[in-house]
Amino acid sequence: RHNALIKAIYQKHLAKGMRKKAAMGACMHKILRIVFGILNSKKPFDPQIDIKNSSKIADKKNEDSKKIEIQNQVRRYQPANTDAPISQRQTKKRKEQELTQKDKSSCTGSDSGSSHILRSKT
Repeated sequence: RHNALIKAIYQKHLAKGMRKKAAMGACMHKILRIVFGILNSKKPFDPQIDIKNSSKIADKKNEDSKKIEIQNQVRRYQPANTDAPISQRQTKKRKEQELTQKDKSSCTGSDSGSSHILRSKT
């Protein structure tokens, strides 16, 4: 005798590589949440509602992860703001970068005009 929903949860956790006792603990936690929901709503447990709610949560997590991924892609390719205040360390890095770019351009014989990267501090 078993509850099909709880057995499915147990099998899912085992498939993810969880140990048997840890998977059992996850099932106990699920049962506890079910009991708490029954006591609060004063309605009998309906596994279809639980399945529907679980799929809603999974869909929302997928949407949120897609939004975060898009935000990270947009942020990743934004150019450095030359008007923003920068630290002395960053100023030093930018000067070193400019020097290495000038060295590379002098080797190839062309000037890339990378001096716009530096910003003079006053």
